[in-house]
Amino acid sequence: MEFAAARRIMVGNQIRTYDVTQQAILSAFETVPRELFVMPEQRVVAYGDLPLTVTAGQTARVLLPPLVLARMMQAAGLKAGDKVLLVGGGTGYAAAIAASIGAEPTLIEDSEAMAGAARKALAAAGAEHVKVVAGDFAHGHEGAGSYSLIFVEGAVESVPEALAAQLVDEGRLICVIGKGRSGRVTLYVKHDGKLSGKAVFDAAAPVLAEFRREPGFVF
Repeated sequence: MEFAAARRIMVGNQIRTYDVTQQAILSAFETVPRELFVMPEQRVVAYGDLPLTVTAGQTARVLLPPLVLARMMQAAGLKAGDKVLLVGGGTGYAAAIAASIGAEPTLIEDSEAMAGAARKALAAAGAEHVKVVAGDFAHGHEGAGSYSLIFVEGAVESVPEALAAQLVDEGRLICVIGKGRSGRVTLYVKHDGKLSGKAVFDAAAPVLAEFRREPGFVF
């Protein structure tokens, strides 16, 4: 398969038609080799309009369809110079896109096996400078006031306070709120220490386990 041609078709037929117009994002999706971030047997469908599951050790992670990922990045205002924390990014495709745009991404995964797979894929794609760490998603990374953008690559039922605390003032957090067809990409902005959010568009994504609500007590 000619992957460069497949990337151009993906951008022209999927991403542009999904109201993504920011040139830096379009250029990054035309450049970054998604086939290096999926399982070897998935490379033939790497540029299809579908989520793909990647595995490493006992960890499985779903990569968002490229058009959803691109539109989330545009909605979040991802730009060069942003210090970005990507939560649950699997093998690192979104982190590579962010780096291609000129942002400073840090990817956090919840297992060392997946973090290692991400480092390997990023190095193969020429993005070995991207920082990859293993840790607890709900606790984020590096403490308060660190990031201008936190990008959660999955659905959440609640946004942990620890993540909100790691945004700079006027920083943004984007994620999918809700399950299945009820999911909505939601953009939060931090003002004076508080998050305010608005729904941007409908999208489905698996709920990341660390962001499930604790069940309430039932009599």
